[in-house]
Formats: sequence, structure tokens, C-alpha cells
Amino acid sequence: MKKRFRLTRTIAMVLALVFVVGFVAACNNDPAPAPGAASDRTSIKIGYVGPLSGPQSRFTVGIRDAADRALAIINEERGGFNIGPYTNLPIEIIWGDNESNEGRSAEVADWLITSENVDMLVGQWTPTATIPTSISADRHQVPAFVLNGPDGSWLQAGPFEWAYGVFFNMETLTREFYYGWDSLDTNKKIGLVFDNSVDGVTQANFLIDLAPEFGYEIVDPGRFPSETTDFTAIITEIMNAGCDILATVNGTPALTTIWNTMQQLNYRPKAVLFNRGMHFSADVNQLGGEFGGTGIAWSAQWTADMPFRSLLSGLSGPELNHLHSESTGEAPDLVVGWDAMIFDVLFDVFSRVESLEPEAIRAALAATDAHTAYGHVKFDNRNLSISPSFMGQWRLDDRWGHQPVVASGHYDPALTSVGLIPMPWSE
Repeated sequence: MKKRFRLTRTIAMVLALVFVVGFVAACNNDPAPAPGAASDRTSIKIGYVGPLSGPQSRFTVGIRDAADRALAIINEERGGFNIGPYTNLPIEIIWGDNESNEGRSAEVADWLITSENVDMLVGQWTPTATIPTSISADRHQVPAFVLNGPDGSWLQAGPFEWAYGVFFNMETLTREFYYGWDSLDTNKKIGLVFDNSVDGVTQANFLIDLAPEFGYEIVDPGRFPSETTDFTAIITEIMNAGCDILATVNGTPALTTIWNTMQQLNYRPKAVLFNRGMHFSADVNQLGGEFGGTGIAWSAQWTADMPFRSLLSGLSGPELNHLHSESTGEAPDLVVGWDAMIFDVLFDVFSRVESLEPEAIRAALAATDAHTAYGHVKFDNRNLSISPSFMGQWRLDDRWGHQPVVASGHYDPALTSVGLIPMPWSE
């Protein structure tokens, strides 16, 4: 009996020890709290991908100031967001500089997702940022809001399941160019100076395709390598053909060279369209010649005259422009409306989202139906929302040297067009 009792007690002790060891092991093997759990979640992380340095950095001249103003409202005045178990969560922006480089954009977007664990991406300014950001979003299944650029190149790179974009429609914009030129007395001959980049090929094709509809003749020396620095032969061909209109899309250095070549050859067309690289008054002010850049037209996408107000701040276009210039000391060029729209959309999305799971954020982003500082944002079945755009023209301005006006806003009833005037040397 004693042996049996001792044996039973020994077995019980062993079983108890096994239970304790198993319990401790189970505790030690409990999974770590998931990212974003109530115990460790301190903010909603937004990863920004854009040209904070490099040739395109002028596009981001006001983004940090716009962010500071917006986050002061969201985080301080409104106390952040209450989402599921989380209360008073602020928005935190993690800045990613793509250095104006497409390959760098992909690296930055991946880093923001995998290392910084962002809840959402924002990719801004030209296909250099928007397309790589969208590709990374789809690969990692993280929602992304991307904006500014032609809709066609983004759609061709997709379709995207996790990225939603606000872009301008290139065909509509090209028609605006023709309506603007129609207001001038010209021979309706357009000389093209377009390189073999995606933008160059796309915009040249739209001009060529629409020319017969509007009754214009195209003089096209053909696409040239994007690294071209000598435009003498191209400008000479266009000038000898008697073109009253010159149209080109390029970066600021190339456009400046084209402009200088026109001055040297004494080529004085009645209308000049400089797209992409002459979006800022500071660049226009640096053009030489008797009249400088006065009269140059471009694809404009923001004016304080637009009858929109910021969803977040309630400020009008003139009020946003004033704050931009006060903070940066820069002219209120096209960046103002685009920058304000980012935070209008973020505010709208996280005011409606039901949880911070990626699928829930994507669903809230997809359902956006908001009136922003840059018009109405609502995505179609291609994840696309079309932004206002128009033909602008640079006119003299006492404060900033040059400021843009709406030369042709045929397709947007919200715009008040003043009409295109001929280049000052042709008057």
C-alpha cells in the first residue's frame, strides 16, 4: 500500500510539473500583439512619396507647410480620430523623398510599407511618383491615394486594386488647347517639339489626332531623344514651315533652351505652348528676351478663382493661396490646390473608416465622395477621379513677375476664362 501510494503521488507530481511547464511554454509562445493593437497604436501612419529633392522639387515647395496646417486642425483642434477601439488617434506623416526618380519612388514606397508599417500611401506629382507608388500598393496590399498627372499613363500601367488616383484627362486638356488657339487669328499651323518620353509621345499623339477635327495642320519633325540639348534644326524646320503656333512638353532646362533658340533664330510665333516644365512663375521669370515669358501658355490645373473650399479647413482658394505665400514666400502656383486636396481626402476617409485594417481603409477610400479644395473627388470603376484642368497663360504680375490666368476653360463651367492673347511680339 505504501509503495502504491508513493507511486501515485510521484505520478501526480510529474503530471503537475508537466502542466506547469506546458503552461509557461504556452505563455511564452503567445503571439506578439499585432501592429496597430490598442496597446501599441499611437497614430495613423501616412507614407508620402514625392519629389522633395531633385529637378521636380519645386512641385513640393509647399507640401510640408500644407501638412503642418492640416494636421494642426486634425490632430489638435479636432483631437484626431476615434476608430474602433482607438481614441484620439492623430495622423502622422512619414516623408519619403523619391529624388525626382522613378526607380527611387518604388524603393521609397516599399520602405514605407515594410519598414515604417504605414497604414496608407500618398504618391504625388507626375507618373514618376504615382505609378511606382500604385504598383507597390498593389504588391503589398496597402491602400494608396495618388494624384496629379495624365490619366492615360496611369490607366495603362494598371489596372490597380489598391490605388485610387486623381488625374487630369489628356484628351480634354488637348481640346482646351485647340479652343484657346481658335480665339487667335493664326494660319492654324502647329509646329511640334516633342521628345520620345511617355509624356512627349502621348501629348504629341493627342495633338495630331485632334488636328483634323479642329481644322489645323501639323508640322512634325518627329520625336527626338529626351536628352537632346540642341534644338536648332527642329526650330528651324518649324520656322521655315511658317508655323504660327509652337507646342512642346519638356522639363524646365529643355524648355529654357528651346526658348533661347527661338530668340536666337528670331522665330516669333503667335502662340507658344510650353507644357510640364513651365508650371511655376519663378521659372517663367527667368526666361530671357525682350518680353520674357509673357504670353506663354501651359496646361494649368489650379486657380484661386475656382469656386471650391477645403473640406477640412473651409478656406477658399484666395485664402489658401495667401497662407501658402505667407508660409513659403513663394508665388501661389498650381501646387496649392493639389496639396490641400490631399488632406481633405485623408480627413474624409478616416472620418468614415470602420477599422484600421487595410481592407477597411481601402473600402473607405473607394467610397470617397467629397467636395475638396480642388473640386469634387469621387472614384469611378477604374479607381479614377478626373480633376479640373484648363489652358492657362502667363501674364505680367506686379508682385510675382508673372501669374497665370485661365485662357480657355471650355469644359469646366466652374472656370471663368479670359481668353488667349497672342504673344506680345506679334502685336
